[in-house]
Order: sequence, then structure tokens, then C-alpha cells
Amino acid sequence: KTLDEIRHMSMDGWGEGANDENFSYLKLKRSVRTWKEIAFVPYIRSSDIIYESACGSGLNMLLTAEILYEHNKTNLTFYGNDSCIELLTSSTS
Repeated sequence: KTLDEIRHMSMDGWGEGANDENFSYLKLKRSVRTWKEIAFVPYIRSSDIIYESACGSGLNMLLTAEILYEHNKTNLTFYGNDSCIELLTSSTS
């Protein structure tokens, strides 16, 4: 999928309200923004490397990357692993 397709698709299984067919990527991003701004923004510098274990399809990394970019954190490199082959395959296609 393209980033634009991901940003406009319905999210399911991602917390309160996520089973609503209208729960979108943008709603999900709004719901995690404050926490990510507190947990990551003060500690991440441009050009840092971020590793996420159990990254699934990479959606959480995409959310984090976008929020960090909005705070002028650029040239970040993201790596991740997961034991579910189907999720890893979908994250690279």
C-alpha cells in the first residue's frame, strides 16, 4: 500500500474506538500523539536510529516517524523485527 492509502484506510484493533469502521489512521495518530511527544521528542535527535521489536506491519513506526518529523527530527533510520512472517511481508510490500 502507498502512504496515502494507509492514511485513509480504516484501522481495527488499535485501542478505544478502533473497532469502529470510521476509526482512521489520522484518528489513531491523534490518539497517540501526546504520548509519543512526551516519550520520544525530547530524546530523539535528527539522524538517530530507532529499533522496534515486535513491529508487526510497521504502522507504529510510521506513526512515530511522522510525529517526529513534525518536530523537525529528520534523517531517522527505523529498523524492526517481528516473528509473524505475514506482517513482515505486508510491511515491505
